[in-house]
Amino acid sequence: MEKKLLKYLMYMPIGYTLLTRVIDVSRRKISFYYLTDFLLIIPVILFYDFRAFAFISLVISIAIAYFYYEVFYIVNDLWTTKYEDIPTLRGPGISIKLTWALLIRLAMFTVVLTAIILTSSLSLYELLLLTMILVYLAMIAFIHNMIRDKLKRNPTHALMRLMRWLLITLLFSIVQNIKSLDIMKDVALALIPHVVSVELGYLLYNLKRMGARIPEIKVRLSLSYGIYIPLLVILLHNPLQVGGYLFLVMASIIKMLREGS
Repeated sequence: MEKKLLKYLMYMPIGYTLLTRVIDVSRRKISFYYLTDFLLIIPVILFYDFRAFAFISLVISIAIAYFYYEVFYIVNDLWTTKYEDIPTLRGPGISIKLTWALLIRLAMFTVVLTAIILTSSLSLYELLLLTMILVYLAMIAFIHNMIRDKLKRNPTHALMRLMRWLLITLLFSIVQNIKSLDIMKDVALALIPHVVSVELGYLLYNLKRMGARIPEIKVRLSLSYGIYIPLLVILLHNPLQVGGYLFLVMASIIKMLREGS
């Protein structure tokens, strides 16, 4: 019964991400590493220009974006990962049909996006920007999935993370009817340090999997993320937008104090 339920969830948009990136079903654990993006960027979006129903609009925007973004996860996991030099197997070990999984997501994304376009006061430049992001994201994902050498995938993986959040932010600005370029700039500024840190971690991890002897260098999050906070306070519109960074740094300091006691 549990496997049947998990299989249905794998076909559902967002359910696939939860079961392959966030939740480890076999060990009953949650990957907070994947959720770090959300911790850092959600305050940047919400506190840019906090309005009524902003959180609901953000949840809707994330859901819509993932209808589209999960297509690339599925293609990578069910098809191209088999040809990688260091394949990564994800999920609870349940097989689903690639075609149906893709059709469900693309159909839902098309219907919802069309409804938003028809019911919102979308400007021409926002429509062009939305089209560009969707096309560029698809192109980058295609290139990413065609690269067989895991070590060469870091640049495209970094670009996909950035484009994913730009898509979410643009959808949010459309739903909330706020200026899209300014808030997208803030999201990019806050995301770039995190993406660089994550991709460096991925690179070292894959080098170790290939047998390379990499010295263990532990850098506290309080340092690696804390150094960006003064700069982000200056560059972003609202100091509250660095709330995610502050939370991460404080959590790192508390962990360090506990380990030392």
